[in-house]
Amino acid sequence: MAQVQDAFLRVGSPTEVEALLERLIQPGGASLLLDKPDATPLPVVVMEQRPLESLLLDITAVREIASELKRGVGFRLLGQVQGKMIRTPVLKSRQADTQDGRVHCQCEYPHYLEELQRRESFRARLRLGMEVGAIVRGVEGDGETTVQGDLKDLSQQGCQLELPSSAATLLAESLLVEIELCFPNDTRFTVQAAARHKVADSDRQTLRVGFHFENCTAEQERKLWFFVREIERESSRYGDEPMSAACLRCCSRTSQRGAPRPSGVVTF
Repeated sequence: MAQVQDAFLRVGSPTEVEALLERLIQPGGASLLLDKPDATPLPVVVMEQRPLESLLLDITAVREIASELKRGVGFRLLGQVQGKMIRTPVLKSRQADTQDGRVHCQCEYPHYLEELQRRESFRARLRLGMEVGAIVRGVEGDGETTVQGDLKDLSQQGCQLELPSSAATLLAESLLVEIELCFPNDTRFTVQAAARHKVADSDRQTLRVGFHFENCTAEQERKLWFFVREIERESSRYGDEPMSAACLRCCSRTSQRGAPRPSGVVTF
């Protein structure tokens, strides 16, 4: 029987686990997330499953992690099935070797999976001390214009940014813009988006703009799911308390307005 755990629904039926894993056995169907700080999802291929025994992965595209897997570093597999994101518990490699130029990894079999519920509507808000820079690019007049701002919240479907009031012209002339999010560990994520609503703050000369993501690939959706979960995890960790000394150390911010500001307490 499935039981709710955190924001996930645990799927424990061997038949259901096997069926969900079968959907990941396709190119681009799965990503691997190492169980360590600053890890990001990596592209892998689930080649086959031996129910209740093992999984066989092709990690050729990220062969550099083979040594870490051999040392016993754990990992999760992430994927999307029928519009919902799923993940395995932390797994360990049993064997990693090279065959005909391909790097294969045989790992433990997950005895349950976790399925994220209502991912489209879940919105992760950045708390005090959490900073993710945003660069918005669009067409204004006869050329491309760039403005910088800050991420305020993020979901699978869109985000809210705080931008300078000067961004109003760019948003009026560009039906579709490119947003580049700059995370604390220098990870960059770029996506197309359309502005849906704007709220002006005349005192601070800023705009709060809600964007809807457009034309997302499956890989972009997996990364968004990961970013949303990490922001929420850090938000829950620090809550609404004033910024601590640890936060202050993490939140050093460049004084050059022209440079990206990927600083904050979230570590991806």
